[in-house]
Amino acid sequence: MVTLTINVRRRTKAEKKVKEQIAVINERNQSLMESHKQQSELNSELEEANAQLMSMNISLEDAKKKAEESERLKSSFLANLSHEIRTPLNAILGFSSLLVNSNLKEETKENYNKIITSNSESLLVLIDDILDFSKIEAGQVQIHTEEILINDIIGELVSFYNQKSEKPNLQIRVSDFLRKNKVLLQTDKTRFKQIVSNLLSNAFKFTENGFIEIGTKIKNSQELIFYVEDTGLGIDKKFHTAIFERFRKIEDVNTRYYGGSGLGLAICKKLISLLGGEIWVEGDSGKGSTFFFTHPGYIITGSEFSQQQITGKPTIKYNWQN
Repeated sequence: MVTLTINVRRRTKAEKKVKEQIAVINERNQSLMESHKQQSELNSELEEANAQLMSMNISLEDAKKKAEESERLKSSFLANLSHEIRTPLNAILGFSSLLVNSNLKEETKENYNKIITSNSESLLVLIDDILDFSKIEAGQVQIHTEEILINDIIGELVSFYNQKSEKPNLQIRVSDFLRKNKVLLQTDKTRFKQIVSNLLSNAFKFTENGFIEIGTKIKNSQELIFYVEDTGLGIDKKFHTAIFERFRKIEDVNTRYYGGSGLGLAICKKLISLLGGEIWVEGDSGKGSTFFFTHPGYIITGSEFSQQQITGKPTIKYNWQN
């Protein structure tokens, strides 16, 4: 009996010791699991930190490349600008000195005067572009909106380029929509005219044959889409975004001959943005180009539409003859 009691005690003691050891093992396992969990969390945080670091490095590299590209474009722009200023200046000085010769025929003098006038106008446009771009970059351009009849402005510009044109196979025209309807726009008259003039000037420069058409169409009840379409050289699709960037000028074998500062489209984009619109281009190299831009705030009257249909506003009578 005594022996049995001793054995029971030993067994109980042994079981207790085993339980204690199991508890210690379980505790260690739990601690190990928590340690693994913490290690996993640290690894995740480290991976996230590495990913953020890689992203920052990529962003820094992109920023560096953009800064280098911007610097390169500035240098190229300044070099081109120097050429664009010197070319008309040399022509003006050269032909002005030739006019001093009293033995020149009247026809020759007239031709020299035309060359001087043409180069003076080119130089003036270049200077205006530089000044406008500087004002835009400095945030000094103010927009003064008023209600204007755009048919008159567009008609005036089309008439100007038709008179200026010495290209017998080029037709400059207004769309049927603009000829049949009067469009009243809430805009800055000077800036709107500048935008349209720049787009027409570009089309005129790069189009020898075919047509240039300016027109508008309705985007929705709030916005119009204006467009200038031409059958000229066209623009490679890969440049469709780049041509609106500052200091950017597309140079290839087709355009190098035509000159220009390359500021015109950058100015257009900035001004159109200030007027609440956006600009884009469609077309391809050798297939002509169509430049589009949107503009909010309009009223249309004419044979095809009524103001009530387009704007949802009460009809207002305008004397379109004035």
